[in-house]
Amino acid sequence: MKVIPTQETYPGSTFSHGWRSRGRTVLLLVSCLFLMVSMLPARADDVADCSEGSFLDAIGTGVATFTEDCEITLTDTVQLFGDVTIDAQGHNVTINGDNLVLLFDVAVANVQMIGVNLVNGLNTNGGAFYIDETSSVVLSNCTLSGNVAVGTNGLAGADGFTSTTGNGGDGHAGMTGDPGFGGAIYNLGSVTLVNCTVATNSATGGDGGNGGNGGGGASGPHNAGNGGNGAPGAAASGGAIYHLGTELVLSNCTFSGNSVTGGKGGTGGAKGATGLAGLAGNGATGGASLGAPFVVTAG
Repeated sequence: MKVIPTQETYPGSTFSHGWRSRGRTVLLLVSCLFLMVSMLPARADDVADCSEGSFLDAIGTGVATFTEDCEITLTDTVQLFGDVTIDAQGHNVTINGDNLVLLFDVAVANVQMIGVNLVNGLNTNGGAFYIDETSSVVLSNCTLSGNVAVGTNGLAGADGFTSTTGNGGDGHAGMTGDPGFGGAIYNLGSVTLVNCTVATNSATGGDGGNGGNGGGGASGPHNAGNGGNGAPGAAASGGAIYHLGTELVLSNCTFSGNSVTGGKGGTGGAKGATGLAGLAGNGATGGASLGAPFVVTAG
């Protein structure tokens, strides 16, 4: 067997000096390249750490990219304008409203979110998203859970005045509460969910206010005031999604454990404690509830 001078022969193998030399060069270049990459600063669109501030800074670039697992608890609602992408692919990322704030108010925007857990948002309309009529939101591989839309309770009616010389005043009627629409999403524009899980979100209507008590009348032939009527409870619709917009697309999504609860009706006020006659106010009915998963009222 003829051995080429530029080769070394080992038991069972033949290696070329030329390839071995090039192999060292390639290895050296790769090592240098790895060192250069490791020394590069984070991109402007990276969420540099798991803080609310770095998240907001990245959103300001138009693309917020997560490079590690994170849970960010918001202290205020995030306003989204223009074209915004929030990308958490390959990481476990949670945006948490701590049951205190709406997560995202979307106005004049085109938003895409990928692989984000959106939890514990709170608002009257849409706990995780309030989407205006000029905006579109596309959620892919996201989870929306524990978000709540809660209508405010109505105020109680004022009590009637008590008279020492005549008839007592009537109690005032209670005020109606506000409805709660869309536990996770309140949509006036366009929204698309692909491969998403939507679970344990809820919408609750506000309670109606109680009627005020009647005032007492003076002794003798004077009347007690009537009690005021209670106000009806407010409605609740769309435990997960309330859609009033132009487009709602749901593809390969799972809905479970979402709920709606109408507000309680207010009680009637009592008649005045002194004086003749007088009537107690009437109690009111509870609010209607509709669509635990979602409600579509336009399209």
